[in-house]
Amino acid sequence: MAPLTIEELSAQVGVTVRNIRAYQAQGLIDAPERSGRVALYDDAHVARLELVRDLREQGIGLPAIERLLRWGEGIDPRELRAFADTLMHGLLEESPLVLSPQDVSDVWGDQVTPELVQRSIATGFLRLEDDGRIVVMSPTLRAHGMQLAALGVSFEEAVSVLEQLNHHLDALAVVFADLFTRNVSGPALADGGGDRAAALAQVTAAVDTMRPWATSAVNAAFRLAMQRRAEEALAEILPDGDEPPPGP
Repeated sequence: MAPLTIEELSAQVGVTVRNIRAYQAQGLIDAPERSGRVALYDDAHVARLELVRDLREQGIGLPAIERLLRWGEGIDPRELRAFADTLMHGLLEESPLVLSPQDVSDVWGDQVTPELVQRSIATGFLRLEDDGRIVVMSPTLRAHGMQLAALGVSFEEAVSVLEQLNHHLDALAVVFADLFTRNVSGPALADGGGDRAAALAQVTAAVDTMRPWATSAVNAAFRLAMQRRAEEALAEILPDGDEPPPGP
């Protein structure tokens, strides 16, 4: 491939010139060769930038991307991309949904305030793009939110539910992540002199095995908890057999 200018690289990979320069400043992509005052990029730059782009589209933050790229130096970018995809996707097997602010307002109307949007973003279920568009990380959760709106639940109440979910689910995620790190990924990736590509494949396979188990365990435990709470609620709202029914 002939060398590319930064504008040509931007057009080919779909990353803005501004972001290319920012990634370069952070060391996520190598500095270009120079022909006089013109910066030129080659195939290696294209592959690395495509990897960074894909990782960002999966919702991975720049510090995590930097650590992954530093650890995976010399590993085929396609293998790193597949590893990140396995870690970030698959629990719900969903792709993020990009919405305009109008799409959100169509559901919740003038209840959508900047403060509530920021609270939603803080949960991690939403992400705000530079152009003002909103990325919904789970379309399923959005569909449930629309159902809540149809039932008359306010946007503020829905955001409050998201915040509580985020709090409790983050604690659950820590339990499973610690278990996985201690028993699988930590031992596999600890040997800096070993075959990192093989270790990466081992961890990826283990994630695929553990994912359905963790999801099933959480679902089963939650169903039991809901059953207990339903029984408690019935005890609160229904009279004992010795009590007369309420009068007319």
